[in-house]
Amino acid sequence: MNALAPRTPKLDDLVLYTLRMGPNAGQVRDALVTGVDEGSEFNTCSGTVVLEEGHDEGAEVTFTSAKFDDPSIVALRYSAGLGALGHRLGTWHWPPPDEETR
Repeated sequence: MNALAPRTPKLDDLVLYTLRMGPNAGQVRDALVTGVDEGSEFNTCSGTVVLEEGHDEGAEVTFTSAKFDDPSIVALRYSAGLGALGHRLGTWHWPPPDEETR
């Protein structure tokens, strides 16, 4: 497992969520964890997305059972030609260590 994802998210953790809807689908926004799927092998959680006012119309405000998208796997998918560089839509990941607030 990647060094940025050794733990399961907890209620009120700040994570980053990749939008899956709206004109900004694929962009990353801050999100607050509001639920954790206990026992999930995929580190799934639910949360509330902090949208950018005036820019994220049509984007989802909440998400449920979003899977963790490991940054090291993102790079591997890209280098193997399996897609664009970026996180899968509708997934979450941890902020870089220097941006974490906890």
